[in-house]
Amino acid sequence: MSSKDISPSDIPQARRQTREVSWAEIEMASTPPSSKKRRRSLRLGLLAIAGLVISIGIWQWDLLSPQLYALRNPFQTARIQSPPTESANAIYSIESSIESTEPRTELKHSNREALAADEPDMLLNHRRYDVAPESELVPLNPGSLLKLQPAAQASLNAMIAKAKAEGVQLGVISAFRDLEDQHYLYFEVKAKRGENAKTRATVSAPPGYSEHHTGYAVDLIDESEPETALQESFENTAAYEWLSTNAAFFNFEMSFPKVDPAEASPINASPTEASQTEVSQAEVPSVAYEPWHWRYVGDQKSLETFYKN
Repeated sequence: MSSKDISPSDIPQARRQTREVSWAEIEMASTPPSSKKRRRSLRLGLLAIAGLVISIGIWQWDLLSPQLYALRNPFQTARIQSPPTESANAIYSIESSIESTEPRTELKHSNREALAADEPDMLLNHRRYDVAPESELVPLNPGSLLKLQPAAQASLNAMIAKAKAEGVQLGVISAFRDLEDQHYLYFEVKAKRGENAKTRATVSAPPGYSEHHTGYAVDLIDESEPETALQESFENTAAYEWLSTNAAFFNFEMSFPKVDPAEASPINASPTEASQTEVSQAEVPSVAYEPWHWRYVGDQKSLETFYKN
């Protein structure tokens, strides 16, 4: 039988080609089933990897966001070596970020014991504070390098959230510091600046005498005005104005307010301590005004830490 003798009705319905077939359909029909499965598996795998990357990014945002902020504000993670230009307080500002790009003098175990033994209660207008065990501290946020006492951390996060809900970009640039951190900020920076011990003490406490050792103290910034971080000009920001009105509701208070130099006395000194050091005050400069430095005094332990006699 020739093709001329075959009518459409002679071809089973399933074998009839009722429309023109595209090249894509021909290629698909000619592709082995195993190849189709591999392509489908590859696409699903790529989608799964993309989803995983996005999920990790969202989950780790608290870890990534400080790093992104640091890229915009390099002074947060590295000390700038050029001398400050705004004020004497700026000497403290750049060095107060702890992760230095330079080698830092490490205090050996024996040195730590020496610092803890027979320390005077007051040194250059700064009170002695025990260094909080890091096992007691918690990160400010998951993955954060900044650590605080749990009560201070919870209250600080609540305060930051409240401020941001009201349009104020309150942030944190420094929290707990250990003896090595404070040794760098006081002794090594003092030597680099050519300062004497008393002058350096106006802007940085000697190791063993910093409120940051306690895990209750923080240095706050206005993220919308990063150039004011750790500067007296912070007092002109929306963040400082908000703190002045609202910080007490979260049990935070400014540690070093602006005072008349004639009325300066040792930090948190009791009346007895103040009278005992009255003669030496003419020789020892007062601690500089730090509108960015705030401390948590919201439970018995923190109260006794800062107001002990």
